Amino acid sequence: MSTPQFYPALLRPAILYILRAAGFRGTRSAVVDILVNLAARYIFLLASVTAANCAMHEHDTLEPQLEDVRAALQQCAVFKPQLHPTEELIVGEEDLRGVQNFIDWIMGRAHHEIRRVAGRTSEPDHGPLGGVGSAAPLIREDYLTALKKQHGKMADETRFRGTVLGLPKPQRPLAVLGGPEESIRRWDRQRHTVRASPATEDSSPTKPDDPSLLRASRRTRKKIEA
Repeated sequence: MSTPQFYPALLRPAILYILRAAGFRGTRSAVVDILVNLAARYIFLLASVTAANCAMHEHDTLEPQLEDVRAALQQCAVFKPQLHPTEELIVGEEDLRGVQNFIDWIMGRAHHEIRRVAGRTSEPDHGPLGGVGSAAPLIREDYLTALKKQHGKMADETRFRGTVLGLPKPQRPLAVLGGPEESIRRWDRQRHTVRASPATEDSSPTKPDDPSLLRASRRTRKKIEA
């Protein structure tokens, strides 16, 4: 399977779960393909805006922070209704209606039904007569974990480590040779700071009327004329 087909194939079961939780029991394959395409485009938009916010805020780590994700959700119209930051300054208070509506949806029945259909909710194990068989909740494996176990005998994540299906490899610190900086980001920030800072008094820039410079330019001119 090629890369353009791989990621939509992973997203397709999630879209089917959402449709089933919304009450749909069947649909055409073309309709599912359109919904998968729309969801993939929107997820890519959220990820791109989050990465841009992370680069703009200049964190000490390359991983996006909570404020980056929150700003991306607001910029991509997830929080509705929501005042613009300029309007919040005029009003004098922060508008949290969109954030509260998003939290209510996450904690509400619609999202719970999606998780129930996908088998990700903690439900008690009912006995054969309808009673509770055990106090321990049952959480079914998600479709991706079950699929990976079918294609490999190893139940842990070592088989898929470092791939899109497994855990990422542990990041090793990249030492910057030739300076005290501990990371590429700090070195780049220090480089931009030095470039933007004006010349200090200790520095001795070459003056235009420096005799050594005049003599060197005269010798160069004579060589060219010769």
